[in-house]
Amino acid sequence: MHALSIGLAASALSAASCVARTSRCCSMSAVPGLLAEATAQLAERGVELRLGSTATPGSRTSSRIAVRAGPDGAAMVGMFKAGTHEVVPCEADERCYLPHHPLINDAVAAVAGELRASAELSAYDESSLRGTLRYLQLSVERSSDTVQLTLVANAPSLAADPALAQFALRLWRLRAPRWHSIWVNLNPTSVNNILSYEPDAWQLLHARDPRGLGGGAGDGDRDAGRDGCLVERFPSGAAFVLPPWVFRQANLYAFDAIVGALRRAVPAGSRVVEWYAGVGVLGLSLAPSVAWVRCSDLNPPYAAFEASRDLLPKGERARVTYAVGGAAERLDDARGADVAVVDPPRKGLDDALLAALCDARADGPCASLGTLAYISCGFPALVRDADALLASGWRVRRQRAEAHVLFLGANHLETLCVFEREAPVGPDGAKQDAQEPPRSSANSIQIALYGRRRTARLALGLDTNAVCVWVEALAAQNVLLKQQIEALRQMLCDASM
Repeated sequence: MHALSIGLAASALSAASCVARTSRCCSMSAVPGLLAEATAQLAERGVELRLGSTATPGSRTSSRIAVRAGPDGAAMVGMFKAGTHEVVPCEADERCYLPHHPLINDAVAAVAGELRASAELSAYDESSLRGTLRYLQLSVERSSDTVQLTLVANAPSLAADPALAQFALRLWRLRAPRWHSIWVNLNPTSVNNILSYEPDAWQLLHARDPRGLGGGAGDGDRDAGRDGCLVERFPSGAAFVLPPWVFRQANLYAFDAIVGALRRAVPAGSRVVEWYAGVGVLGLSLAPSVAWVRCSDLNPPYAAFEASRDLLPKGERARVTYAVGGAAERLDDARGADVAVVDPPRKGLDDALLAALCDARADGPCASLGTLAYISCGFPALVRDADALLASGWRVRRQRAEAHVLFLGANHLETLCVFEREAPVGPDGAKQDAQEPPRSSANSIQIALYGRRRTARLALGLDTNAVCVWVEALAAQNVLLKQQIEALRQMLCDASM
């Protein structure tokens, strides 16, 4: 619910704007029909599905918008009509303007206005495969209230259509909206892919306050450090460097709530393995409170991950590592870990990974895992994977899962489900508790983190206020105790997971 309050200011502006334009402003449902189906399916498995956060008007911080030539050749900027490639202008389509952050709406209006004002830059025509401007990709940097714009061009190079660079310069000189950076993605293919991911496809034309970690404007270097890249901060305090070619959640306000719930679900001091790590957002978010995180994924965006890790305090950077490889190739990363984090694509877990998680034999790569935090963007796959996990001895923590609605008007859910199982199996076949960390004690306070649920024991023989003062003073001097106190606080105060 925290994400809802964060987005109120932006949402109010967007909602007020759309109310002025149409009486149909509130016709888009904030609760997808899938929620009822998902609730029923999990209930059949003894799991209660709770709604953790919902999308609000104006909360979508990243989007892709089509640009096509209309019947008269003029540019049409908007979203495709359902089931077609016919563009409906954004200002006439609540599916376009209502979910978007107000800055994205302002940016779309600015681009459409400049296209109307000057006929130099042509819009793409799918029937003839001619015309230059195909799509817009827009992302908001919330801390600076600026927009990162990518112009997707049907061109093999900038020189192929000089009007493209001229158009970008005119946009850059506008007083509003405030641009963070303007990129070009060169995509001269005839297929339906919105973006090209060829190494020379990305060109940075303009950037506000480049941070100078390599790669100047216009050189097309995909390892350009933080030049022209957004920097976003999450509830953990960790910051993330996001160039335009990496995947990012489209609604960062709602994703904040997921990150917060994940951090509450992972005990302090845990040893974490993360498969499907992407740019490393989840692993880096956990860095302040865990012993270590091993991230992996296919084709990891190294420059963005390294730049993001450099923003962590020096003492936390070495806790997070990244390896190349799919989940099936990186199963051994789980050896020695007690918590696994997965955020797979809609198809769900790789078969090899699911099999390894369901195999608790002592020599199995996942035998030491006692907790699995599963973030799902494909509910049918989650149900399939959950059935296999439950059949092999995993259980859903507290018989609860969290649903998060990231997209207003879309029949889509992000679901966080935390699985637990009995203590790992030792070489002799006996169950073993995870290694108990060293204990710190003073007066009558003793804290021990151990066992299947990493439960905490707390014995208090002092006045509560005196205990709080004493703990704060002692925790400031003792890093281990501070981690244990934070873990206990999370366990006692966790009302949602």
